Parts: sequence; structure tokens; C-alpha cells
Amino acid sequence: MAAPSKFQAKNELRPFIPLLVGQGQFARHLSYYLSSLSIPFKHWPHSRNLNDPAFTALLSEVSVAWVLVSDRAISDVCTKIHAINPLTPLLHS
Repeated sequence: MAAPSKFQAKNELRPFIPLLVGQGQFARHLSYYLSSLSIPFKHWPHSRNLNDPAFTALLSEVSVAWVLVSDRAISDVCTKIHAINPLTPLLHS
């Protein structure tokens, strides 16, 4: 049996619940798609307001942050998310 990773305790398996960050067309389509399949997710449309305590609370409830922002904003948004919670995996589309 493999040892638990430093990121996840042995008995702390969490379901896949993404946090969609952004409000563009793809974020809206993905939100609709996940809703239509009854897949739980969270959404934070305000990618410029990541210092909000409500965002930090949402980040602690999800298994991954899915960054759905413009190409020029990717680095800034990912850096801010990583500063809040460095263990949160990040996806970008």
C-alpha cells in the first residue's frame, strides 16, 4: 500500500469539486454544462477580486481551481490563488 502524499491524508479523499474562476464565455458554458450534469462546482466570476474573504472560503471547499480568464491574466490570477492556498491544484483552459 502506498504512503499518503504530503498533499492528502490517507483518509481525506475528497470528491472532485472545481472552483471556476472567471466570467467569460467558456466559464458560462462550463457552468451550464456542469449544472446540466448535476456535477457540483463553485463559481467565482470576479477574477480581479481574489483578496475577498469569501473567495478564500470557497477555495477551502473545493478540490481544484479552474482558471478561466484571458491569457494575459493567467499568471496574475494563478499567482494570487497560489499565495492564498499553495496546495490547491490549478487548471487552465
